[in-house]
Amino acid sequence: MGARLVRGTMRSVCILTISLALALVVSCTRSNHPADEVGGTSAPPSSIPSDRGDLDDALVAAGVDADRVPERLGDLGDRPFCGSDVRAEGEAGLSQPARCFLDRSLAEVDAVYVTTYPTTEGDPITTVYVAGRDGRVSVFTDMTRDSYGSGEWAREDARRVAVASSLGAARIDLIDLVEVDPDSTLPRSVNEELPGWFIERQPLRWCGMDVRTADQNLEARQCFRDAVERGDPAEYAVGQTGDEGERGIAWFRVLGSDDIEVIERSLPGSGSAAPGPPAWRRLRCNQVNFWIESGSEVDLVPCADDPGSCTAQ
Repeated sequence: MGARLVRGTMRSVCILTISLALALVVSCTRSNHPADEVGGTSAPPSSIPSDRGDLDDALVAAGVDADRVPERLGDLGDRPFCGSDVRAEGEAGLSQPARCFLDRSLAEVDAVYVTTYPTTEGDPITTVYVAGRDGRVSVFTDMTRDSYGSGEWAREDARRVAVASSLGAARIDLIDLVEVDPDSTLPRSVNEELPGWFIERQPLRWCGMDVRTADQNLEARQCFRDAVERGDPAEYAVGQTGDEGERGIAWFRVLGSDDIEVIERSLPGSGSAAPGPPAWRRLRCNQVNFWIESGSEVDLVPCADDPGSCTAQ
């Protein structure tokens, strides 16, 4: 139901977000119409225009000493604020603010997210995530209330956001994380508004993601394949890089039996193809393919490469 297995070497046409059709799509930087309802009632907007007041309110609510907050967090400008949450130790699943931050950072646009979680001893740790251009992320962590911590704020920067392989992961992981001075420059801001239908789409059960197919998050891939075959609502995201520097990200969403939404976003690459500005494509499919190549990095990766199975939205 909704799935076809493909064996053999992965063809370039099936590199998820990198295709000639997508390269020709006009960049969708602003929505001028109400959000479409996809797979049910639309969710409320997952981010709002931000200023430092949104962050201050979240930090005060979390019990943070405002006088000790790093000055660099005053440079956020109007980066969209995804919200804040308080996580219990061992709590599974990603909150709506965390999902908002993941979506926006994967799309390589601005976002701010605040989360508070306890140490093993029960001390609260508040973390501020700031995303910007190229998917880069700055992570500010308040260690002032940690009995065994430094008693100061710390900062680490990362090349990309990710998610742990465990389906029960409740926190955001990062790729190539390095410690930096808290006063270092933030990731460059991106002045782009995402399509309303993307921001407001219905949240589905999160199987996980592969920022790169090399990450080989087989647990997440199997979760999504099972969801397709059962027709159970679920979502999985995967990134890919083409032969000429093209980059992209795709969100695969099971809306029901033989009903799969695929959202693709191309991103500027560094190769000779010069793909231009970011672009979006949205498909509705009655089936997707899954590559079966045991031991390879593409094993169980879904792919919407059959024109007869998908229609543009």
